[in-house]
Amino acid sequence: KAAADALASAKLLALAGISALVVDTSPRPQPALRDLAAAMRARYVALPHMQAETINRAVRDMAGAA
Repeated sequence: KAAADALASAKLLALAGISALVVDTSPRPQPALRDLAAAMRARYVALPHMQAETINRAVRDMAGAA
């Protein structure tokens, strides 16, 4: 139920035009988080594969897009 609720909320955020960034902090990228980001129309980044500068840039890009 929690996953379904999260996806429903993510779709509402997308419909509202709210920009979002999903940072996956799992040791291995999680498909469920990628799906959540897609439902939100959000950018998805997996922390284990990203350098600090890449995440910094992603956050700055999101702030500039708002």
